[in-house]
Parts: sequence; C-alpha cells; structure tokens
Amino acid sequence: MKRIVWILVFLGASVANAKCMIPNEKSSVDFLKSNQKNCLIQARFLGEQPVRSDAKFFESLVTPSTKSSLLNNTAVHCRFIYQQQNGASSKFRCVRTDSDNRLFDSRGELVAEAFTLISDGDDIFLGDELNRKLISSVTGKPRKAQVLKVRYSKWDGRHIENYTSSAASRILWALGVPAHSHIMTEKIICFGCEKDPFRGQKQPLKKGGQFALQEFPEASIEFKFDGKRMYSPLEKPWDWKQVNSLLPYASEQKRIEVEVFALITHFLTFTSTNSLQNALVCVQKSKIDESVCDDVVAMSHDIGAAFGTRIGTLRGKDHPRGDIQAYRKNTIFKKGTCQFNYQKSDGSVPMSFSKKAQTYFLERAKILDEQVLKTIFQASRLGRLNLVGANRNISTAEDQWVSAILEKIQEIAEAPCQ
Repeated sequence: MKRIVWILVFLGASVANAKCMIPNEKSSVDFLKSNQKNCLIQARFLGEQPVRSDAKFFESLVTPSTKSSLLNNTAVHCRFIYQQQNGASSKFRCVRTDSDNRLFDSRGELVAEAFTLISDGDDIFLGDELNRKLISSVTGKPRKAQVLKVRYSKWDGRHIENYTSSAASRILWALGVPAHSHIMTEKIICFGCEKDPFRGQKQPLKKGGQFALQEFPEASIEFKFDGKRMYSPLEKPWDWKQVNSLLPYASEQKRIEVEVFALITHFLTFTSTNSLQNALVCVQKSKIDESVCDDVVAMSHDIGAAFGTRIGTLRGKDHPRGDIQAYRKNTIFKKGTCQFNYQKSDGSVPMSFSKKAQTYFLERAKILDEQVLKTIFQASRLGRLNLVGANRNISTAEDQWVSAILEKIQEIAEAPCQ
C-alpha cells in the first residue's frame, strides 16, 4: 500500500513540475500530445469573479471589455471575408467597417487609406489601392484587420446561438468562468454578404460593381477569450477522460474547480463532451522564457447549445437550445442525489458533485440576483425568441428566464451533496 502511495506522489510531482510549452508550427505530434497533458494538469477552470459593487459592473455586464469599442445593441457595419467555419450553427466572418465601408484595424482604429483585404494564412491584413499590405508607423509591421465572427439567426429552433451565446457568456463572466465574450447587436449591416452566407459563400457579393448590402437583425459578435490559443479544435485540446485521469494528482482546489465547471455545463446545458468544443488558452507567458506558459486556462469555446436540454433532440439530431420549457423541465441532478442527470450524453464527465464544490458554486452564484439576471436577458434579447406558444410580452419572457435560472440555483442548493 505504501508503495502505491509513493508511486502516486512521485507521478503527481513529476506531472505538476512539467512545463506547459506553447506549441508552434514546428511542434511534432508526439510533443503536442505530451505537452497537452502538462498544460492540462496546470490549467485552471475558473477565474476571478467581477465585484458587483464596482461602478462599472453593470456596464461590463452588458458590454464586455474588448479592443473593438463596440457597444451592445447597436448597429454594426462590416465587409464580408471568407474564412473556414467549423460547427453547424449559422455564422460568418467579416471585417468591421463604418457606414461608408471604410475599414478598421485590429486595434479598433479607422484606417482611411485601407481599401482591400489580404488573406495570409489565418490572418487578414489591410491593403492599399494596389493591394499591398499597409505597414504600421508604430510597430513597423503589417496592419491586421478587425475581423468579426458573426452569429445570425434563422429562427428555426436550431440556428439561434446568437441569443443563447450572448446570454450564457454574460452569466459565465459573472460567475468568473473563462469563456469567449458575445455582444448582441441591433443588426449587422454587411457589405458583400449573401442572405445566408454560412458555408456556401466564398467571395463578397457585388451588384453593379458595388458591394451588395445585407442586414442580419439581432446578430451577435463573438470575441475570443484574451490569450494565446494553444491547440486548434482539430488538435482536440482536452476532454473529460483526460481530466479524470489527472485528477488523482491534482490539489483539492483543482478538483473542486473541475466539479464546479462540470456543474456549470449542466446548469446552463451547453456541452463540453466533445474535445473539439474545448480549448486550452495561455493567458500569461513566462517572463524568463516566452515559449513557456505560466498561466493556462481550460475552457469550452462553444456555449451555443445553452438554455435547453441535453436529453431531447430537434428533428432527431440537435439538442434544443434557448427553449425555456425544455430548460425548466429537466433537472440537473437525479432525484434525491448529487449525481448529474445527463450521464448518457456526457460520457466521461464527472458523475457526482461534492459538498465542498456545492458550497463553492453557491458562493459564486450569489452574484446572480434578479437585477443581474434581468440585465443579462435584456441585453442578450433571449426573451424575444418566440419558439413555443403564442406571442409573448418581452418583459414577461425575460422575467420567466430570470425565474428559471433562480430555480436551477435553488435545485443546486437543496441537493443532498456529501
């Protein structure tokens, strides 16, 4: 028995002391795999919570701080640019412009001398009238364009992630859970977009030599979590099976964090079971060696399936999302237990929830009072969805969403966790 304990201690120390390196284009497959384990054991699943008493709390709750200077629920102009889109929800990429189709750079500055867009690998650069990259007078480097990832709706019960992602991202921010930020717009006005550009469109649409204009009402804009993405989705950043295999070597605080994160995926009903939907992000490079990451975050980058259920399906395929009846109907835990209710769909996600994790979550969840939740659902416009029943009053629908979230928190509080 002592031998087993010492082996576990030795293995735990070895894993914990291994450095998390930032991969590059020359990294081998073997390196990526071993480094992934090193990064995951050091990764945190939670961050610091915002302080509700801060003067700018509600401002940040509605409009997350980004380099874009964009405000929530305003009209935004952009120009279509093709980039490969993953996933199945309707989305496209475009470069931010003003109403005259003048381009912005990645710092949010309007660049009058920019006329063209130049794709170079994963980057989009601003070009002059001769399609030459514009060089920054400050950095001496080519100026990147401000690329927007736009989610738009088809109001069919499936392609509504502009609403669900906007609401879920603000709840996660309030809870201190790392996630991409989403801003809801009044509308996106796109130069060169087709009516439904997802997947099919590869080039800007022009009519009579001019960019065609297309509006996308209540579209959302996604902004990446601040940091360096360490693995692409196709490199399968992390999954729950890997997390579970490393937990025996982790601290108690790390195990609590993992349980709380697993709970939150059930609380909001988005999925993190597919490694393609997860991410490892370096938020702080080593000051001694920039190839080493000193602070790495494990997160889910796909939260669009929130506010529905993981049990039922739409047309035999996708889980309902943004559906208050489905969200309210299904419980987080099996009756009379602290075992998660979605075990069939969740595979290797931890199946039980401890008393310490319960207490830790409920302390964080205190921030989600009626005023905060009402603000979130107003800003995200989730209450405007009319998927079930007759026309509803928007304010009443928002109040129903507030009540639904508070009911889930109460369910967690009453669960008999040990």
